[in-house]
Amino acid sequence: MYVFVSSSTEPLEDNPFYCDIKDQSLIEKFKAIADKQKGKKSLKVVLLGIYKNNSWSKEDEEILLESSSSDYFKLFTSTHDETLDRMIKAGLSFGKISNATENYRAINASVTEALKKIGRQNSLNARRVSKYGIAIEGT
Repeated sequence: MYVFVSSSTEPLEDNPFYCDIKDQSLIEKFKAIADKQKGKKSLKVVLLGIYKNNSWSKEDEEILLESSSSDYFKLFTSTHDETLDRMIKAGLSFGKISNATENYRAINASVTEALKKIGRQNSLNARRVSKYGIAIEGT
């Protein structure tokens, strides 16, 4: 339920199943999660903003840091248009910063791990991620 509530853009009360929930503590937990997520930019929006503007805010950096390699993997594998290349380049740009902070290295590591996971799926994907400097052993 957390994933649904945290990724939903509609108010909890507008959900068709809301009237079926009778447990007040559960309702409060859902509302707390929804309130926490309110106004938070998505990973996709942050990466595309970085690509477009070549800059980011502290909030953007926090969103990137909070995102796991699995989050990047899901985003990259669910994107099938020209924005995919832009998002990957924006994420990998943190690895090209001289005197990179620990945060920048962590962001780059998560993006790189997601790309390695994609590359290990099959030889075609291994070839696709190689254009970003990602080498997959055994291919």
